[in-house]
Amino acid sequence: MLRDSVLTKALVLLLLLAAGVSVPTAAAEPVTGGDLVVANALTLPHLDLDKSTDSSIGQIMYHVYEGLFEVDESFRPVPHLAADYTVNEDGTRYQIELRDDVVFHNGEHMTADDVLASFERYL
Repeated sequence: MLRDSVLTKALVLLLLLAAGVSVPTAAAEPVTGGDLVVANALTLPHLDLDKSTDSSIGQIMYHVYEGLFEVDESFRPVPHLAADYTVNEDGTRYQIELRDDVVFHNGEHMTADDVLASFERYL
């Protein structure tokens, strides 16, 4: 039984290598700049996630946008672009401290005005 499992894994690895699929060996240095080429099986009408419920658009754009919060394995919110947050006693007001190391593609740092613009666009 164990021998079959090892043989199956070896065969899959051999097929992947023969197909030209790279197998990660060590962490590479990050690369900035250049082009990202992505293949998509569908023709999408647009990439505006805020104006669509199309899951195909969401699957692509979730790799572009990041939120103030993400969820952990128990689906509890954890800060992502936020550094920290507090909630008042009756749960009607959230004060969110932003991370100061978030830089956009154009080199500008994220500010509260950027977050506000995103909320207003979404609404």
